[in-house]
Amino acid sequence: MKNVKLQSEAGFTIVELLVAMSIFVSVLGIIIGIFVGSLRAERSLVSFMGINDNASLALEQMAREMRTGIDFALIDPTGSAIAFKNGQGETVAYMLENDAIARGVCVVPPCGSTSQFSDFTALTGNRVTVSRLFFDLVHLDFFPEVWPPRITIRVGIESEDPDSLFAHNDIQTTVSARAQEP
Repeated sequence: MKNVKLQSEAGFTIVELLVAMSIFVSVLGIIIGIFVGSLRAERSLVSFMGINDNASLALEQMAREMRTGIDFALIDPTGSAIAFKNGQGETVAYMLENDAIARGVCVVPPCGSTSQFSDFTALTGNRVTVSRLFFDLVHLDFFPEVWPPRITIRVGIESEDPDSLFAHNDIQTTVSARAQEP
């Protein structure tokens, strides 16, 4: 008898290759989808953090000036503008102008309306849209040295980025002016 040696052929069949490639392509598609989604979420989060930082800086600038202010008055019937005398003796106003928080200086005394202020400077950046700005003023005239004025500032901000997942945010802070000398 002849000694017949069977050779085993190492390799894959076409069906095995097709199944392995389809599994690989499916897993690769899922991984790429997760990666693209993560990049989109990261870009949106960076945009959201940018508008929050910008609005927080504007609020901090207003609060710093309000802490040393006196003679606070709401100069808009809706509560969206406030005027006061700052620590340098200037009468300034903060209001919503052109979708931005703006600061103006009084040019025509007695400064009881927004039309008497000029040189409005935007405090928020151009990538931030301020949709709402309200001031709530609480002060007790009979004990100003004990209870100084408190101003609550409410701001609604929106991102200009159309791909932003976090398109809107509301921020609120309360500022207490320092007690005034009688």
